[in-house]
Amino acid sequence: MSHPRSRLPKLRAGQLREQAHAALPADPPRSWSVTELSDQLGGRSAGAVGQALQKLVDTGPAPQVASGPRRYRATPT
Repeated sequence: MSHPRSRLPKLRAGQLREQAHAALPADPPRSWSVTELSDQLGGRSAGAVGQALQKLVDTGPAPQVASGPRRYRATPT
């Protein structure tokens, strides 16, 4: 089943958060804006990506490193 507007396949609960988390370490020193990560994830909704990133901030694996615009980076391992 796909989303009626974007025609992208619907994701299961938490799957977008997993995709965002996996995409961040692709370039560790880089910080990502919501829009950049949305594009990296194939055009997923920036609003949905922003919510997924906020959950990653709240749980620790992706700190917000700037606020205007919001930028995120993977936590170094």
